[in-house]
Amino acid sequence: MKLPRFQYITQAQENFDNLSWVHHLHEGGVEWIHLKVEEADFYREHPDAHFLAYLHEKADLLRSVCDALGMLFSVHDFVSVADFSGADGVHFEREIQQVDVAMDTMGKQCVIGATWNDAMKIVPGNIHYINVSFGKGASKEKSELLRRWMSENPGLRFYASLENTADISECLAFGYYGIEASAFIFEEGHDVNKIREITNAFS
Repeated sequence: MKLPRFQYITQAQENFDNLSWVHHLHEGGVEWIHLKVEEADFYREHPDAHFLAYLHEKADLLRSVCDALGMLFSVHDFVSVADFSGADGVHFEREIQQVDVAMDTMGKQCVIGATWNDAMKIVPGNIHYINVSFGKGASKEKSELLRRWMSENPGLRFYASLENTADISECLAFGYYGIEASAFIFEEGHDVNKIREITNAFS
């Protein structure tokens, strides 16, 4: 399965009322968007609203724009929302045990990923990629385990989650397939030129 090499994960303060930022991402070369809305963040901003209703609404909205632009679209953690919106995939941060549920519900074509956590000692089954928080302070044990997983699972894609873009070349040299630098892109106001600086690293 050919996956894009750059992911964009929606941020807590993302503006879903004006989706011009999606077009900026696309213009900058981004081909994959993840919808992530933390329930706690949502209720701080909308204490009287219904979380799942909101998530369904935004998933439908993003799905339609991503479809029009030819972009891949995933939903974080909520299989039912991903399924009803017609998303291409699901990303699991907490509910990794629902991987088989996603496969059964959405079919084998569903793109499934997970976020690395230190409790992972084996590669979860039926997933296509893993996002790993990249830091220069990573333990030797973690680095060695990642290298072994990369070597033993050539079809599994690893993405480095970065807070800034200074470490892109180091990540690629380590063996990461792609990156996720969403917070940086958001803080830069989804600036097309800044986005292109990142995506051009993979061309």
